Amino acid sequence: MLVTYSSICGLGVTTWLGINFNAATTQIVPFLSLGLGIDDMFLLLHNYDEIINTWERRQPWYTVGGFLTNVYIPGLKKTWVKCIVTGLTIAMTVFGLVGMYNSTLGLELSDVLPEHTAPAAFMRAREKYFSFYP
Repeated sequence: MLVTYSSICGLGVTTWLGINFNAATTQIVPFLSLGLGIDDMFLLLHNYDEIINTWERRQPWYTVGGFLTNVYIPGLKKTWVKCIVTGLTIAMTVFGLVGMYNSTLGLELSDVLPEHTAPAAFMRAREKYFSFYP
């Protein structure tokens, strides 16, 4: 679910910024989400048991452990923070879905051809003289 939602949000935001996406983009984004986000989550969850057993409970507020214990986790337990996080998640999902709905699909052959080659010159000439041809 996390990879799906992050991919939808990412594609929606890039469409909103005016960046057109094609078949190559839609194949790359889920793997970026998986590689950059989910991989670290698996590492954290894998080591969670050991961290809890060896973790010192009283840590200064300026350390990561102290910040998590004294500020972040108590903040996440508040109802209004949960409502904000849920609202932002829903808003970003809707934003991504609307952006994907308004985007144009397609992979132009000229996008994948190397510049300064005979096929690229042919595509430019075809577009210049026969732009009505599909």
